[in-house]
Amino acid sequence: MGIRRTAAATGAGLLSVAGVTMGAAATPAAASTLTCAAQPSIVQSAPAPGGTAVTVTAAPSGSYRVTQPTAGVVAVSGTPVANTGWTQQATVPSGARLRVAYHSTTSTALHRYTSSLNSTRTKLITHVVFCS
Repeated sequence: MGIRRTAAATGAGLLSVAGVTMGAAATPAAASTLTCAAQPSIVQSAPAPGGTAVTVTAAPSGSYRVTQPTAGVVAVSGTPVANTGWTQQATVPSGARLRVAYHSTTSTALHRYTSSLNSTRTKLITHVVFCS
């Protein structure tokens, strides 16, 4: 009794054991392709540890507030705000860096914002990527 791995015409791997084939020969879903481009970073004063949140203006998609609950950790405060025509999602709501994504409701556009502190924890730096 041998084990043999085969590939179907669709490229899916199948496993045969003693003449019994296991696995599905499913056609992979078509993936959409987005073209992404880095935008200028947003640099602003960092929120103080345990202090008041600062607002990141994620133009044109919306905005979100960032706190520093403990030294070196940033967190989204509340729910990010989406402007008309956009939906929002805090994909990584806290940690050394946080991520917020905005999806257009009228196109395939995606805007990603990644916020983190600089090494001295005095500046909040937000890297911006627009995809369409």
